[in-house]
Amino acid sequence: MKQITSLRGLAIILIILFHLNPEHFPYGYFGVEVFLVISGYLLMKSLQKQQMQIRLGEFARKKVLRLFTPVAVIVPLTLLAGMFFLDYTDLATASSTGGYTLIGAANRFLAVIQSDYFAQDSSGNPFLHMWYLAVTAQIYLLFAGGCVLYRYLPKRAAASLFWIAGIGSFLWAYSYPIHNLLQEIGVPVWEQVRPTSHYMTLPRLWEVCAGILLAIYPPPLKFNTLRKPQEKRSPLSSWNIMHPRACPFPRKGCLPLLGGRSFGDMPGNPVCGTRQAGSLLQQ
Repeated sequence: MKQITSLRGLAIILIILFHLNPEHFPYGYFGVEVFLVISGYLLMKSLQKQQMQIRLGEFARKKVLRLFTPVAVIVPLTLLAGMFFLDYTDLATASSTGGYTLIGAANRFLAVIQSDYFAQDSSGNPFLHMWYLAVTAQIYLLFAGGCVLYRYLPKRAAASLFWIAGIGSFLWAYSYPIHNLLQEIGVPVWEQVRPTSHYMTLPRLWEVCAGILLAIYPPPLKFNTLRKPQEKRSPLSSWNIMHPRACPFPRKGCLPLLGGRSFGDMPGNPVCGTRQAGSLLQQ
Protein backbone atom coordinates (compact mmCIF):
# COMPACT_ATOMS: atom_id res chain seq x y z
CA MET A 1 0.00 0.00 0.00
CA LYS A 2 2.94 2.35 0.53
CA GLN A 3 3.88 2.02 -3.13
CA ILE A 4 0.28 2.77 -4.17
CA THR A 5 0.20 5.84 -1.92
CA SER A 6 3.43 7.05 -3.51
CA LEU A 7 1.99 6.56 -7.00
CA ARG A 8 -1.12 8.48 -6.00
CA GLY A 9 1.00 11.34 -4.70
CA LEU A 10 3.02 11.40 -7.92
CA ALA A 11 -0.16 11.41 -10.01
CA ILE A 12 -1.60 14.30 -8.00
CA ILE A 13 1.60 16.32 -8.45
CA LEU A 14 1.55 15.72 -12.21
CA ILE A 15 -2.08 16.81 -12.50
CA ILE A 16 -1.52 19.95 -10.42
CA LEU A 17 1.55 20.92 -12.45
CA PHE A 18 -0.37 20.42 -15.69
CA HIS A 19 -3.20 22.70 -14.59
CA LEU A 20 -0.85 25.35 -13.23
CA ASN A 21 1.36 25.51 -16.30
CA PRO A 22 0.35 23.24 -19.20
CA GLU A 23 3.04 24.70 -21.45
CA HIS A 24 5.89 23.50 -19.25
CA PHE A 25 4.16 20.29 -18.14
CA PRO A 26 2.18 19.20 -21.22
CA TYR A 27 2.05 15.54 -20.20
CA GLY A 28 0.98 16.04 -16.62
CA TYR A 29 -2.49 14.78 -17.45
CA PHE A 30 -1.02 11.26 -17.53
CA GLY A 31 -1.61 11.34 -13.79
CA VAL A 32 -5.25 10.61 -14.62
CA GLU A 33 -4.19 7.42 -16.38
CA VAL A 34 -2.23 6.39 -13.29
CA PHE A 35 -5.31 6.92 -11.14
CA LEU A 36 -7.39 4.68 -13.41
CA VAL A 37 -4.86 1.85 -13.20
CA ILE A 38 -4.76 2.19 -9.40
CA SER A 39 -8.57 2.18 -9.27
CA GLY A 40 -8.72 -1.12 -11.15
CA TYR A 41 -6.06 -2.64 -8.92
CA LEU A 42 -7.79 -1.61 -5.69
CA LEU A 43 -11.20 -2.74 -6.94
CA MET A 44 -9.92 -6.23 -7.65
CA LYS A 45 -7.98 -6.42 -4.40
CA SER A 46 -11.06 -5.48 -2.38
CA LEU A 47 -13.08 -8.09 -4.25
CA GLN A 48 -10.47 -10.75 -3.55
CA LYS A 49 -10.68 -9.97 0.16
CA GLN A 50 -14.44 -10.57 -0.06
CA GLN A 51 -13.75 -13.97 -1.66
CA MET A 52 -15.02 -12.79 -5.05
CA GLN A 53 -18.52 -12.13 -3.69
CA ILE A 54 -20.15 -8.76 -4.28
CA ARG A 55 -23.49 -7.32 -3.27
CA LEU A 56 -24.64 -4.81 -5.83
CA GLY A 57 -26.69 -2.76 -3.36
CA GLU A 58 -23.87 -2.38 -0.87
CA PHE A 59 -21.34 -1.79 -3.64
CA ALA A 60 -23.45 1.01 -5.14
CA ARG A 61 -23.98 2.60 -1.75
CA LYS A 62 -20.31 2.62 -0.83
CA LYS A 63 -18.90 3.62 -4.19
CA VAL A 64 -21.36 5.53 -6.34
CA LEU A 65 -23.36 7.31 -3.64
CA ARG A 66 -20.19 8.31 -1.84
CA LEU A 67 -19.07 10.09 -4.99
CA PHE A 68 -22.31 11.93 -5.68
CA THR A 69 -23.31 12.95 -2.17
CA PRO A 70 -20.93 15.94 -2.07
CA VAL A 71 -21.66 16.67 -5.73
CA ALA A 72 -25.34 17.18 -4.90
CA VAL A 73 -24.24 20.08 -2.68
CA ILE A 74 -21.46 21.49 -4.85
CA VAL A 75 -23.44 21.75 -8.09
CA PRO A 76 -26.25 24.04 -6.82
CA LEU A 77 -23.83 26.26 -4.91
CA THR A 78 -21.56 26.59 -7.94
CA LEU A 79 -24.46 27.48 -10.23
CA LEU A 80 -25.65 30.05 -7.71
CA ALA A 81 -22.23 31.70 -7.70
CA GLY A 82 -22.06 31.41 -11.49
CA MET A 83 -25.10 33.66 -11.83
CA PHE A 84 -22.88 36.53 -10.65
CA PHE A 85 -19.58 35.66 -12.32
CA LEU A 86 -20.39 33.88 -15.61
CA ASP A 87 -21.85 35.25 -18.80
CA TYR A 88 -25.03 33.85 -20.28
CA THR A 89 -23.35 31.36 -22.64
CA ASP A 90 -21.01 29.91 -20.02
CA LEU A 91 -23.82 29.77 -17.46
CA ALA A 92 -26.04 27.83 -19.86
CA THR A 93 -23.26 25.34 -20.59
CA ALA A 94 -22.45 25.03 -16.89
CA SER A 95 -26.10 24.41 -16.02
CA SER A 96 -26.38 21.59 -18.54
CA THR A 97 -23.08 20.08 -17.47
CA GLY A 98 -24.10 20.29 -13.81
CA GLY A 99 -27.39 18.53 -14.54
CA TYR A 100 -25.63 15.69 -16.34
CA THR A 101 -23.09 15.54 -13.51
CA LEU A 102 -25.84 14.69 -11.03
CA ILE A 103 -26.84 11.65 -13.09
CA GLY A 104 -23.26 10.54 -13.78
CA ALA A 105 -23.21 11.42 -17.47
CA ALA A 106 -21.18 14.64 -17.60
CA ASN A 107 -18.58 13.00 -19.81
CA ARG A 108 -21.21 12.00 -22.34
CA PHE A 109 -22.60 15.53 -22.51
CA LEU A 110 -19.14 17.08 -22.97
CA ALA A 111 -18.40 14.59 -25.75
CA VAL A 112 -21.67 15.37 -27.55
CA ILE A 113 -21.11 19.13 -27.53
CA GLN A 114 -17.49 18.45 -28.59
CA SER A 115 -16.00 20.49 -25.79
CA ASP A 116 -12.23 20.71 -26.08
CA TYR A 117 -10.77 19.99 -22.67
CA PHE A 118 -7.42 21.59 -23.57
CA ALA A 119 -8.85 24.73 -25.19
CA GLN A 120 -8.69 28.10 -23.47
CA ASP A 121 -12.38 28.85 -24.05
CA SER A 122 -13.35 25.77 -22.02
CA SER A 123 -12.20 27.40 -18.79
CA GLY A 124 -15.59 29.11 -18.46
CA ASN A 125 -17.26 25.81 -17.57
CA PRO A 126 -16.75 25.16 -13.83
CA PHE A 127 -17.90 21.53 -14.24
CA LEU A 128 -15.45 20.63 -16.97
CA HIS A 129 -13.50 18.36 -14.63
CA MET A 130 -16.60 16.40 -13.67
CA TRP A 131 -16.02 14.13 -16.65
CA TYR A 132 -13.61 12.11 -14.52
CA LEU A 133 -16.24 11.68 -11.80
CA ALA A 134 -18.67 10.33 -14.39
CA VAL A 135 -16.02 7.99 -15.80
CA THR A 136 -15.28 6.66 -12.31
CA ALA A 137 -18.97 6.03 -11.56
CA GLN A 138 -19.47 4.26 -14.89
CA ILE A 139 -16.40 2.11 -14.28
CA TYR A 140 -17.81 1.07 -10.91
CA LEU A 141 -21.05 0.00 -12.56
CA LEU A 142 -19.24 -1.90 -15.32
CA PHE A 143 -17.04 -3.61 -12.75
CA ALA A 144 -20.08 -4.66 -10.71
CA GLY A 145 -21.73 -6.06 -13.83
CA GLY A 146 -18.55 -7.93 -14.74
CA CYS A 147 -18.41 -9.48 -11.27
CA VAL A 148 -22.00 -10.71 -11.65
CA LEU A 149 -21.06 -12.39 -14.93
CA TYR A 150 -17.96 -13.79 -13.29
CA ARG A 151 -20.08 -15.89 -10.94
CA TYR A 152 -21.35 -17.93 -13.88
CA LEU A 153 -17.96 -18.38 -15.56
CA PRO A 154 -15.45 -21.19 -14.91
CA LYS A 155 -12.57 -20.30 -12.63
CA ARG A 156 -10.07 -20.69 -15.45
CA ALA A 157 -11.93 -18.02 -17.38
CA ALA A 158 -11.84 -15.58 -14.45
CA ALA A 159 -9.43 -13.19 -16.11
CA SER A 160 -10.52 -13.76 -19.72
CA LEU A 161 -13.38 -11.29 -19.34
CA PHE A 162 -10.98 -8.52 -18.32
CA TRP A 163 -8.47 -9.50 -20.99
CA ILE A 164 -11.09 -9.23 -23.74
CA ALA A 165 -12.44 -5.94 -22.41
CA GLY A 166 -8.96 -4.48 -21.99
CA ILE A 167 -7.70 -5.45 -25.44
CA GLY A 168 -10.89 -4.27 -27.12
CA SER A 169 -10.77 -0.96 -25.28
CA PHE A 170 -7.11 -0.46 -26.16
CA LEU A 171 -7.72 -1.07 -29.87
CA TRP A 172 -10.66 1.31 -29.80
CA ALA A 173 -8.73 4.00 -27.95
CA TYR A 174 -5.84 3.90 -30.42
CA SER A 175 -7.79 3.09 -33.57
CA TYR A 176 -7.18 6.57 -34.97
CA PRO A 177 -3.35 6.60 -34.67
CA ILE A 178 -3.16 2.95 -35.74
CA HIS A 179 -5.27 3.76 -38.80
CA ASN A 180 -3.03 6.69 -39.73
CA LEU A 181 0.14 4.64 -39.23
CA LEU A 182 -1.09 1.81 -41.45
CA GLN A 183 -2.20 4.31 -44.05
CA GLU A 184 1.23 5.97 -44.13
CA ILE A 185 3.09 2.71 -44.69
CA GLY A 186 0.73 1.71 -47.50
CA VAL A 187 -1.30 -1.02 -45.81
CA PRO A 188 -4.92 -1.26 -47.03
CA VAL A 189 -7.09 0.00 -44.20
CA TRP A 190 -10.73 0.61 -43.49
CA GLU A 191 -12.51 3.90 -43.95
CA GLN A 192 -11.39 7.02 -42.15
CA VAL A 193 -12.07 6.92 -38.43
CA ARG A 194 -12.49 9.79 -36.03
CA PRO A 195 -10.36 10.14 -32.91
CA THR A 196 -11.98 8.96 -29.72
CA SER A 197 -13.27 11.57 -27.32
CA HIS A 198 -11.18 12.56 -24.34
CA TYR A 199 -14.20 12.15 -22.07
CA MET A 200 -15.54 8.71 -22.95
CA THR A 201 -15.29 5.71 -20.64
CA LEU A 202 -14.84 2.73 -22.96
CA PRO A 203 -11.59 3.98 -24.58
CA ARG A 204 -10.17 4.30 -21.06
CA LEU A 205 -11.42 0.95 -19.84
CA TRP A 206 -8.18 -0.80 -20.77
CA GLU A 207 -6.32 1.16 -18.08
CA VAL A 208 -8.71 -0.11 -15.41
CA CYS A 209 -8.42 -3.65 -16.79
CA ALA A 210 -4.63 -3.34 -16.60
CA GLY A 211 -4.91 -2.61 -12.89
CA ILE A 212 -7.33 -5.51 -12.42
CA LEU A 213 -4.99 -7.92 -14.19
CA LEU A 214 -2.08 -6.71 -12.05
CA ALA A 215 -4.12 -7.72 -9.02
CA ILE A 216 -4.95 -11.12 -10.54
CA TYR A 217 -1.40 -11.76 -11.76
CA PRO A 218 0.87 -9.92 -9.30
CA PRO A 219 4.46 -9.46 -10.52
CA PRO A 220 7.04 -11.78 -8.92
CA LEU A 221 9.20 -8.86 -7.79
CA LYS A 222 9.07 -8.01 -4.11
CA PHE A 223 9.96 -4.50 -3.09
CA ASN A 224 11.91 -5.39 0.06
CA THR A 225 15.06 -3.46 -0.81
CA LEU A 226 14.41 -0.89 1.90
CA ARG A 227 14.24 -3.49 4.62
CA LYS A 228 17.36 -4.07 6.66
CA PRO A 229 18.56 -7.66 6.24
CA GLN A 230 18.23 -9.65 9.42
CA GLU A 231 21.42 -10.88 11.02
CA LYS A 232 21.80 -14.64 10.97
CA ARG A 233 22.25 -15.98 14.46
CA SER A 234 23.48 -19.33 15.62
CA PRO A 235 20.75 -21.46 17.25
CA LEU A 236 22.75 -21.34 20.49
CA SER A 237 23.70 -17.66 20.38
CA SER A 238 23.18 -15.46 23.42
CA TRP A 239 20.08 -13.82 21.87
CA ASN A 240 18.36 -17.18 21.37
CA ILE A 241 19.34 -18.26 24.85
CA MET A 242 17.79 -15.17 26.42
CA HIS A 243 14.68 -15.56 24.22
CA PRO A 244 13.73 -19.25 24.50
CA ARG A 245 10.78 -18.92 22.14
CA ALA A 246 13.13 -18.18 19.26
CA CYS A 247 15.50 -21.03 20.12
CA PRO A 248 14.94 -24.25 18.13
CA PHE A 249 16.14 -26.39 21.06
CA PRO A 250 14.01 -27.26 24.09
CA ARG A 251 13.79 -24.57 26.74
CA LYS A 252 15.34 -26.82 29.36
CA GLY A 253 18.32 -27.31 27.12
CA CYS A 254 18.93 -23.59 27.03
CA LEU A 255 19.34 -23.21 30.79
CA PRO A 256 22.76 -24.88 31.16
CA LEU A 257 24.10 -22.59 28.44
CA LEU A 258 23.38 -19.30 30.19
CA GLY A 259 26.95 -19.17 31.36
CA GLY A 260 28.53 -20.86 28.34
CA ARG A 261 28.04 -18.57 25.38
CA SER A 262 31.07 -19.97 23.60
CA PHE A 263 29.21 -23.15 22.64
CA GLY A 264 27.18 -21.33 20.02
CA ASP A 265 29.73 -18.70 19.10
CA MET A 266 32.92 -20.62 18.55
CA PRO A 267 34.93 -18.55 16.06
CA GLY A 268 34.84 -20.05 12.61
CA ASN A 269 33.16 -23.28 13.66
CA PRO A 270 29.60 -22.87 14.99
CA VAL A 271 28.81 -26.49 14.08
CA CYS A 272 31.41 -27.73 16.52
CA GLY A 273 29.86 -25.66 19.25
CA THR A 274 26.46 -27.17 18.48
CA ARG A 275 27.85 -30.69 18.73
CA GLN A 276 29.41 -29.95 22.09
CA ALA A 277 26.13 -28.53 23.34
CA GLY A 278 24.31 -31.64 22.14
CA SER A 279 26.69 -33.93 24.02
CA LEU A 280 26.22 -31.83 27.15
CA LEU A 281 22.45 -32.15 26.94
CA GLN A 282 22.72 -35.94 26.65
CA GLN A 283 24.65 -36.19 29.92
